[in-house]
Amino acid sequence: MTTKKTPTTKALKGKKGSPEKKPVKKAMNPKGKGPRCKIGGLSADDRKFFDAYISDGNFNGMRTYLMLHPDVTPESARSHAPLVMKRIRPFLEKWLDDIGLSDTALKTKLAQLLNARETKFFAHEGVVVSEVDVEALHIQTKALELAMKARGMLSEKSAKEVAQIDQLIEIELAKLALARQGADAGAPEKTE
Repeated sequence: MTTKKTPTTKALKGKKGSPEKKPVKKAMNPKGKGPRCKIGGLSADDRKFFDAYISDGNFNGMRTYLMLHPDVTPESARSHAPLVMKRIRPFLEKWLDDIGLSDTALKTKLAQLLNARETKFFAHEGVVVSEVDVEALHIQTKALELAMKARGMLSEKSAKEVAQIDQLIEIELAKLALARQGADAGAPEKTE
């Protein structure tokens, strides 16, 4: 006679106090190696990714994924990193809010930086002669650049792409000019 093992059961109270039996499923990690460990709502692997992302990864998902998985190719990291980022994004946003970097706080700080001022001191023979309150143009420029990048109006890639497109246009125009010269040289002259 063989006996069947039944899954672990947990008693639940039904109506009128009669216990009902229901199997309990243990949460397993995706690789099937033991129970899933949740830290702050993230799996242990996602928590490790999050910690690396905000430290050595410099908020770069692909770089972080490659750091944690050195045996993975960049092409594979390019497809896997966004999936991990999608899972940690809510936790990341909550963490940023908790440390004072909410959307509202960032916009307020950016607005302050766009109006930044500084004091210039003028000295003669080691003695401050005058001080002038002026606009901090270098700070304002960096803040404006950051705001434009955040809005998608400016990126380093776009400048490079525009330069490449300009080069391609110049090459094509040069080819057309050469083709016209060749066609003009081979064409018979018209006589009247």
